[in-house]
Amino acid sequence: MKMKDAKTIFCSWVLFGELMAAAVAYAGDQRRDEALRERATAYWEAWRANDLHTVYQMETARVEGKMTPDQMQQARFQRLRVVGYKFKEFKIDGDSAEIIVETELTMPGLQGKSFGGPPKKDHWTFVQGSWYHGKSVKTAGDAKATDQAEDE
Repeated sequence: MKMKDAKTIFCSWVLFGELMAAAVAYAGDQRRDEALRERATAYWEAWRANDLHTVYQMETARVEGKMTPDQMQQARFQRLRVVGYKFKEFKIDGDSAEIIVETELTMPGLQGKSFGGPPKKDHWTFVQGSWYHGKSVKTAGDAKATDQAEDE
């Protein structure tokens, strides 16, 4: 085998490896995008069904130990009910994502009438292999404490 042929074969294998790596990365990005869409749909369906247990289980603050079920119950709008939603836009940037959601809301006293809420930025965080609703609530103080603990 000539040296030129060996170089050509080697270059072909390197190029093939690069293409395979890019294809695997693209497939991984698509799986994360699909997983986000599935989680966001489950989350908003839980709001629509007024299933606060499921909503709470999908919150980033719960995973990070920053919110209890009682705190969530107190924080939510007591009177507003989600009766519909529509995703307008998805943006993923690493372990953070933002979804633009249009909601349809109602409340007791409107005799079943609903109204559209303004489009809202719905933040998501990829934690422990899954998407959770909300931004990470870890603070700079938490990061310092973690760094100090690792140094010890």
